[in-house]
Amino acid sequence: MFRLKLAIVLLLIPQLFLIKWFDSNRFFIDNFYNSYIFPKISNLNFFFFNNANLSFGDIFYILLFFLIFYKFLLAFKKKIKILKLLADFGFYFSIFFFLFHLTWGLNYYRSPLSEKFTTSNVNIDDEIFEITKKLLENSNELHKKLSASENEKIKINISNDSLFEIIKSNFKNNVQSNIKISKIKTSLFSKPLSFMGFSGYINPFTHEAQINSLIPKINMTMTIAHEISHQFGFASEQEANFIAFINTFKNKNDYVKYSANIFAFKTFFNQLKKVNYEKSKIIKENIRPGILKDFQETNEFWKSYDNFFQPSIKKLYDIFLKINGQKNGIISYNKIISLIIAYDKIEPI
Repeated sequence: MFRLKLAIVLLLIPQLFLIKWFDSNRFFIDNFYNSYIFPKISNLNFFFFNNANLSFGDIFYILLFFLIFYKFLLAFKKKIKILKLLADFGFYFSIFFFLFHLTWGLNYYRSPLSEKFTTSNVNIDDEIFEITKKLLENSNELHKKLSASENEKIKINISNDSLFEIIKSNFKNNVQSNIKISKIKTSLFSKPLSFMGFSGYINPFTHEAQINSLIPKINMTMTIAHEISHQFGFASEQEANFIAFINTFKNKNDYVKYSANIFAFKTFFNQLKKVNYEKSKIIKENIRPGILKDFQETNEFWKSYDNFFQPSIKKLYDIFLKINGQKNGIISYNKIISLIIAYDKIEPI
């Protein structure tokens, strides 16, 4: 048994070399893994997990936590030698590492969307301003349509299950139609996710999308769309945000359209403040007060969960993204701007 464990631990070495090779040779990922392997795994997960309301992904992590705790407790009680303990954890980690990449993680090494949607840096500040204006016009118009007063927040009285069906039915841009995705589930870890600063996550083994049930309703639409993007194999955070936006900003449902437009508007407006503060002041003067209240609700929610550990958790996630080929880490979230600018030239917002 020890020899078998050691052999599986040593398999980590060729796995690491293989991942490095995938990062430099994306042909296999684009033309084999994404086209054949990943859809079959997704559809298998759909068969097993779609009809269950319970989050098997959350339960998996709970069991994993208790397994690690039990191993440490056993090692302490029986005074197991450190080398044997390391061998045990190396054994489990090697299996975990393999399954993670096979079931979902190899999506980190697919060719980036930036190769498909290219943009130049010429007059990019002007383009940011123009798109910010368009997104504000859309947002103001939709807010006017959905509210009785310009000072009101938007009230979205749609269940998460209904939102999922509305968003999924319109998910057709740049996604594989042969992939079946299981329904959105409420995470058992909503409170911890809030303290960590996360709206949701995808379980890479079951492909279940877990939503933080505590976030403001106005943020639920784009969180669901973002996690659906992950379910379709867009591992990069910036690409998941982009795919979520282009599949929701022209949705037939006005609430979905509003949520998508204010999400993109806020992203562009924050960038505009950095590149041209004077123009951002012009934009700010024309934002309907009700939209500002929607932003304020989100800001106050996350502020209420600020804590000492959150920066460290974000840093760890940043490291995780960089290890998995996302060279810009968490900063890559902001790259949605360049993708939307490029997309706007193909299909004007």
